Parts: sequence; C-alpha cells; structure tokens
Amino acid sequence: PSGGTGTFVILIQVYSPNGANYLGSLTCQGNDNGSMVIPSSQLQSYPTGALLAVSLFRYQIENATLPGSGDSVEGIASLGVMGTGVLR
Repeated sequence: PSGGTGTFVILIQVYSPNGANYLGSLTCQGNDNGSMVIPSSQLQSYPTGALLAVSLFRYQIENATLPGSGDSVEGIASLGVMGTGVLR
C-alpha cells in the first residue's frame, strides 16, 4: 500500500546493449504517494537497446522515546524488488 510516512526509491542501472559495459545509473526518491515518474530526459543519453537493472525500494523509519529511561529507539523497515528491462 502507498502512503504513510514511507519513502520510495527507484534505481536504474544502465548497461550497453551487449551487457559488456556499465554506462551509469539514475535514482529517483520521494514520498510514497502511490506513483513516481522518471523524466524521459534522464534516459536520453543512453543508447536504444541498453540493458536496465531496475530496483524498487520502499523504506520507513520510525522513532520512539522509552518512557522510563528517556532513551530513544529507531526502527527501519524496507521492502524491495528487482527486475530487468531494455531501453526503447
């Protein structure tokens, strides 16, 4: 589900069409509101047919203070998936 206080990250790593060379990467990060768009201009410098490794991550950080001691506790939760693609 989207929303809440989570953050969403898209990481795209770009390789040459034959997979022999790493060409670069781009990252987009923002609040998890249910959608995210990567501007096509961010991919224009890569060749048609480039191979893509696409990673999608959602993470959330929560903080709390323990009532007895005043100590703080921080928890981090994350979930991610990875896939591949071809730049057209």
